[in-house]
Amino acid sequence: MINKEPDFLCPYLTLIKILREENQISEANKVLENAYAQALNLIIDESGRWPGKLEASWIPNWHIIITIFEKAIYLWETGKTDGSLDLFRKLLKTNPNDDFGARNYVLGILLDFDCREFHKWVNNNENYEAVLEWFDENQKKFSDEFNHDPSKVNP
Repeated sequence: MINKEPDFLCPYLTLIKILREENQISEANKVLENAYAQALNLIIDESGRWPGKLEASWIPNWHIIITIFEKAIYLWETGKTDGSLDLFRKLLKTNPNDDFGARNYVLGILLDFDCREFHKWVNNNENYEAVLEWFDENQKKFSDEFNHDPSKVNP
């Protein structure tokens, strides 16, 4: 499927999940790199600029957003927090409604959380209210980052 429809990123994401489950981490990372490169090819213009909007409310964007999200998580897991923050901030800027929770990850990085533990905690459906409360309480420490004006989120 990847060879037939390289712009459709869901098969990449499925393959990454399978490879990780089979502990083929190196191969999963290679597939992630390819998927991420393809995602960027789909959204950046000739000058290398991201789109003004990449909203999750438009379903065809989901596979792109999820791929970039996965890349940002990978960067955080591997200690490349500057690159991870950059991607999460770009996702937040292009999707001000933050349908995928990029702001939580930005705050988690700024508070120096462990990526895997944070990812597990924030994705536990039973913690939804706790995550919202945690964000509301802790985002105040970074008022420049979370200024509540989506058009002014750090790019």
